[in-house]
Amino acid sequence: MNPNKQLAERPESRAIPDTDVVLVVEAQRRGREVLSRAETAIAEFGQWLFANVFVDDARAVLDRPITSPVWAELLRSAESDKLPLTRVSLSNALRVAALDKRLSDAAWTRLSFSHKVALLALTEPKALRAAARHVLAASLSVRQTRAYVVALRDETGEAAPKLSPAKALRSLGSVSGRFERAQDVRRFGAQLAKLDDAQRARAEAQLEALIAAFSSMLTSVRGDTKRR
Repeated sequence: MNPNKQLAERPESRAIPDTDVVLVVEAQRRGREVLSRAETAIAEFGQWLFANVFVDDARAVLDRPITSPVWAELLRSAESDKLPLTRVSLSNALRVAALDKRLSDAAWTRLSFSHKVALLALTEPKALRAAARHVLAASLSVRQTRAYVVALRDETGEAAPKLSPAKALRSLGSVSGRFERAQDVRRFGAQLAKLDDAQRARAEAQLEALIAAFSSMLTSVRGDTKRR
């Protein structure tokens, strides 16, 4: 068995000696501190990006397709030695920074960075403000906040965030950007090739579904272009 995988697996619950309880509690405390420092650093980076790349323009981040060549280059260099952060982390940090300015809400301001990220699926300012107040009042954890967002969208009948042409283009860019570089495609392909037969069948089905979805969208785009 892969030793890294074995270390990451969740072990079965079992009693531990009282002398080890103190060690566990201390490790948990230190883990929370590490996460807090990491969140603070990423949030500050997002604020810096928002101020210096987008000149504190929330609309440029939240309402329109992002056309900044600087941002495009940052996404291309993400997950490399030049910029060892994922594209998702970059996007979340930037969107949270833009919402910090747009919402100007006391409850939103008091949330942790991870809680704010969990609420990003809600796109309307009114919904975000109400959700922030609920999360604080109920003292929800990040995991509970994610579940609350899912339940809230089901309850309101919002199967997906409201979509505009600009948001559709931005979403497409976030997906296609993940595989812009040939080396990324090869890296993913190499890992998928290591799957067992059952996992490979599932991967094939998912890839075929993606191909069909992108083919359908391409047909729509080309058809609409011809009609114009």
